Amino acid sequence: MAQVLYRRLRRRGRRLSVRTYPGATPYEFAGRMDEAVRRRSAEGLLKRLQRPAVDALWQVVEYYVLVMYARSGTGSVSVEDRRAAIRAWRRLSWRLWLIGTGGRSLAKRSKK
Repeated sequence: MAQVLYRRLRRRGRRLSVRTYPGATPYEFAGRMDEAVRRRSAEGLLKRLQRPAVDALWQVVEYYVLVMYARSGTGSVSVEDRRAAIRAWRRLSWRLWLIGTGGRSLAKRSKK
């Protein structure tokens, strides 16, 4: 599940024009993604989405790092860790989509 969530996050990053290089660590990618989210949601209605999106972004990346890089015998990933990462992705995915559209969908709804 960690790989699936991280792959989805990388895909959303490409849609937000997050540039990275092949050897980038998950934390380096997350830092660039964090910057892109903050830059694209700096004003207007999107400003309210910024903090929850950034928090959920880091939670998903932390889960991925925990699963992929934890040494065996130093602790395991709990079911609750997995559930928390999935909940974080659910909070994050629609926010990234909306931030990626520049809030156009939100603006259309508010005009109706």
